[in-house]
Amino acid sequence: MLLCGFGFSQQIELSGGYCNNHYYDFSKEAYPGSYSNYEPGDGYMAGITISGIRLLSPSKVDTHFVELSFKLINYKGTVDMSIDGSHFGNGRLNTKIEKMILSLGIYPLNLKIYKGFRWSLGMEVGVLVHSEEEIIENYSPWFPPGSAAPEPQIEYTKVNLGMGNRFLYEINVDQHWYLVPDYIFYLGFIPESSGNLAVFSYRHYLNFGVGRRF
Repeated sequence: MLLCGFGFSQQIELSGGYCNNHYYDFSKEAYPGSYSNYEPGDGYMAGITISGIRLLSPSKVDTHFVELSFKLINYKGTVDMSIDGSHFGNGRLNTKIEKMILSLGIYPLNLKIYKGFRWSLGMEVGVLVHSEEEIIENYSPWFPPGSAAPEPQIEYTKVNLGMGNRFLYEINVDQHWYLVPDYIFYLGFIPESSGNLAVFSYRHYLNFGVGRRF
């Protein structure tokens, strides 16, 4: 079983960087006559990662290691949904969404691929801290032409779950300290909001940080 059996020392890393978010769904046509379109948005991430945590006693032959991460993440994105109201005309909701979450990552699969190059795979749980939306366009086929549709009530999911995929390279400064650029790909498994705006999220992170071995 390929789980961290490489004698990692315990390491702590502080990092931050750029986040690029994409909303998506599994069908561009949620129901006949409707469509959805998404534009990516930028954000940032700051966090701490602890790796080399032993799950079992060092005396065990099958000692495993895990990596834990704690992150504060800001991300944005635009959702554009259109509805064909048949005889009533068309409707549209175009909104820009910004969210702030606290994320806990648990990475049980860690491989040292070559020298300082490592790959980690795990799960991330995010808790919503703040959200806001900017309505760019909003009208409904069930209201008279030219009249404003009611302000949409968007219910955001409080807790999200997804898969994290991390690639990093350790640049040694001395025996204990190192620099660590990394790339993380996150794929959300739970909708970010409910109702007609039930969209998912996937994100790219480009980070740079400093780490220490103990």
